[in-house]
Amino acid sequence: MTRFTVLVADPQPRSAVHDAALRAADEIGARAGVRNAPEVIDLAGLGADLLAETSPALETALERVSDSDVLLVASP
Repeated sequence: MTRFTVLVADPQPRSAVHDAALRAADEIGARAGVRNAPEVIDLAGLGADLLAETSPALETALERVSDSDVLLVASP
């Protein structure tokens, strides 16, 4: 199974960038034959964890990104 992750780097949660990234992921997945839905990491949801010295949520997000076969990064 292909691990497909979408990383959204917009300060607003569930932004237009987020929506565009999901649409792009659907298209990329269809063209590449990826059958499973991508995992989505929305950096806006990590908030203060991004600045913390240690953060289990951030560690989990980093592991998901590094374990991905396909990574789509979306930023405004």
